Amino acid sequence: YLDQQLADLPRQMPVNRALQAASTLRDAELVRELHNIGIPIEKQATPIANLSYGEQLRVTFLLLRLRQPNIYLLDEPTNHLDIAGRERLEDLLSRDDTTCVFVTHDRRMLRGIGTRYLEIRNRRLVEVDGPDEFLERAAAAA
Repeated sequence: YLDQQLADLPRQMPVNRALQAASTLRDAELVRELHNIGIPIEKQATPIANLSYGEQLRVTFLLLRLRQPNIYLLDEPTNHLDIAGRERLEDLLSRDDTTCVFVTHDRRMLRGIGTRYLEIRNRRLVEVDGPDEFLERAAAAA
């Protein structure tokens, strides 16, 4: 589960120690995984609280992935991610063999990885063909 406030993130813990505590990665693997999500070696001993929100979000996604869930529940997962971070997330979710339920206004993500679309309409969950109809109605109402 990912919430927008990243409430479960141990903010006072250094990044590398948080990953070490949550996984079985060895030091070299840990350095590589953090580097792959855009956390350079010189920042890996930094407390999570000192990272930007986007960096904290990337660390959270890495922690989620390392838990190897069979379902992701994501609330606006691309908020505060740069383009590279969005692309990494989309790649992870589209190649991973898990189910992902996400809420987003990110049109690219909706079209890129969405396979079924559900809309809350009149307090009911309705399956729709794609995001475009909903997005057009939302734009017209604004």
